Amino acid sequence: MSKGPWIRRPRRDRVIYWAVWLALATPLPFLLWTGVFGSMRQRDQLVQQEGLWAIRILIAGFALSPLARLLRAPVLHRYKRTVGLFGFTYAACHGVFYFLYGRVWQFPLRIWERRLYIPLGILCLLLLIPLAVTSTDGLMRRMGPRAWRRLHAVIYPLMLMITVHALWQSNIDYTQPWIYLTIVALLLAVRLPPVMNVLMKLTRRRPAKSAAPAIS
Repeated sequence: MSKGPWIRRPRRDRVIYWAVWLALATPLPFLLWTGVFGSMRQRDQLVQQEGLWAIRILIAGFALSPLARLLRAPVLHRYKRTVGLFGFTYAACHGVFYFLYGRVWQFPLRIWERRLYIPLGILCLLLLIPLAVTSTDGLMRRMGPRAWRRLHAVIYPLMLMITVHALWQSNIDYTQPWIYLTIVALLLAVRLPPVMNVLMKLTRRRPAKSAAPAIS
């Protein structure tokens, strides 16, 4: 079993890692309890909140790579796997509870045609599964860096698909889905080499000017 990179980190980094882990994990027991024992109204709210939190966490993980470059903070890469896996966990809970409580399998074909966000959401969840499964150090080594990067490149169109799923699913308030879609579009634009090069130049730290010699 491969050891996580956090084992060899300094104490401060381990404290930050576990703080992030606990912050993302703390709501899960309550959400699972509500999903099993809550009322139908609570379950409906639960499914919606799980979906929103899945999107937020996945966007946070998606933002870590460009932020690490722009802020010259490679330490941020250490949290990508953890944040991404928690995003997948929330997305999986959202999908499972929606499938069970919504009785999706009973929908006639015309409902699937009208609610395209349902098949799109199922497709997004299915595409997230191989990304989560292959996030371990062992599978990274088995696949090789080239094949692993090729597989995980699906995250770029997938993030757009996830935000479109949220936008299609909204019936009244489109504010949050549009915000998420805009953020994802900006993060994709930032990853383009010309855009990243310009931003790297703008955020480059200029060396401090040396003080002029004193005149005696």
